[in-house]
Amino acid sequence: MDEQELMALLPTEPPEDWLSWLRQNGQLCRNYLIYRHDRGQIARARCTACREEMKLDWIRPEQAGCSRGIWMPRKEVQVSGSAAASGEKVRCPRCGEIVTAVHKPEIYGWCQEVIFFLTVEGRPGGQAVLTGWRARRYVGTDLEMKEECIPWEAYIFFRERDRWGKSRLKCRKGMAHRQLFYNAYPSEWRMPKRTADSWGSCEWVYPWKSLEGTVLENAKAREYLAQTKGGNLIGYLLEYKKHQAAENLVTGGFAQLLEEYITGGYEGMNPAAINWKKAKPMRMLGLEKWEAGHWQNNRGTMGLSGLVAYRKVKTALGRPVRPEEWNLIWHWPLHLTEELLKREEGRNYLRDLRYLIKQEAKNPNIRPGDMVDYLRAMKELGEDLGQAEVRWPKDLARADERAGERLAEKKNAQLAEAFADMNRQIEGLAWEDGGLLIRPAANSGELQREGKCLHHCVGGYSRAHCEGKPIFFIRRAEEPEKPFFTLQMNAETGKVLQNRGLRNCARTREVQEFEERWLRQVVEPWMKQKRKRPKKGKAA
Repeated sequence: MDEQELMALLPTEPPEDWLSWLRQNGQLCRNYLIYRHDRGQIARARCTACREEMKLDWIRPEQAGCSRGIWMPRKEVQVSGSAAASGEKVRCPRCGEIVTAVHKPEIYGWCQEVIFFLTVEGRPGGQAVLTGWRARRYVGTDLEMKEECIPWEAYIFFRERDRWGKSRLKCRKGMAHRQLFYNAYPSEWRMPKRTADSWGSCEWVYPWKSLEGTVLENAKAREYLAQTKGGNLIGYLLEYKKHQAAENLVTGGFAQLLEEYITGGYEGMNPAAINWKKAKPMRMLGLEKWEAGHWQNNRGTMGLSGLVAYRKVKTALGRPVRPEEWNLIWHWPLHLTEELLKREEGRNYLRDLRYLIKQEAKNPNIRPGDMVDYLRAMKELGEDLGQAEVRWPKDLARADERAGERLAEKKNAQLAEAFADMNRQIEGLAWEDGGLLIRPAANSGELQREGKCLHHCVGGYSRAHCEGKPIFFIRRAEEPEKPFFTLQMNAETGKVLQNRGLRNCARTREVQEFEERWLRQVVEPWMKQKRKRPKKGKAA
């Protein structure tokens, strides 16, 4: 079908009873009492429910402590309190309806209701047209309530033969509004090149007639909406256009999972969440019959990401999951046990879960992450996780705490050894002259104390010190333990990287001159001697 034929299928008028249908559902039925200051202590008001005009008592904003104009209704008008501000609920003194009080200058901010709804229609040629409408109820310039309903978007589903002569389901999109910055306004129907869903959820769908005889008669559109309670109908039908097997998921009771797939929950998942090459729902999702039953009973807590994670469990096990293992696998959300599944390609996954459940019975605070941390620490310590007593200790909480302590001790020992090795290389750079002295930091503890006393960040420079950018302390000779300035040097080039004092202040003239003498008299000879030394691994 060409574009002109498709445009002729698009409706221009909404259903005749659109307003009564929306009002039956509690929409577009609010009324207002619009008021303005007349003179003195009098306010003129008009009710949009009974269309009667009246006079009410007026109170100045400053008297009521409100920045907006407020009014004082007579006793028979008020719902609660002695005064009502713009936007509050009151009772009309003429008709008794509960209405919203609105100061006239704010009429366009309050007195407007907008709702979007969808109609579904079939055409004699078998085409199905889904049209989105914007219904609006607003106060006009004459203070009367007005209603309008204009077309907004449309999606036409039809069949057309491709160049190989095969009939294919297609969809074209029509738009009857234009976007101007953040505002949209109505215009004539037109058809963009791309057919993408921009309608979203379908909370309000006008009761449509049967789609029998149309291209969507087998799409299970009604069933999809019933299962998802106002789901993304357009998105579902566009997915149905690509994969006709989508209807099988709806028939199988997996519409909610399909909605999550449509709205983007599948992004980044590998393998694909749904196998569209299969036709049966269970095969499409990679589930056995008994698994599908469990899944439907617990679908409120298991989403599309859970499905993909469960399939990873099945792949790691290398065999079908047994029914008695279902509750074991789902005892915790699968994203919490994913790290355990990755270890040893999942060989000990189920045994790890059984062990964790027993540990949880002893200590309710135990979580899968505790075992992940424990196994990671034991691996860094070089322990053999193939031994049962190592992998599954009697008290996981205590074992995890002890493993953390041992790992910290090991790292501290490695750091202390690295400090000692670096300090042996730079021990010749300690020097004293002119009432000042300079020496390298002895350990990481000294760096932390230096940073704390001088309020700068040298406390975190332990790794840099050990990797060839050592830290030196500059002190006054009479106060060798009192922090004064902190210097960092590149041991490969002999250049000073930084020299900072209290709160990262710049070096004083005294310190600058001391640094220059130190570089000239101590560092330069040290660098010349260093270049003459043979490199490691080579003969002298």
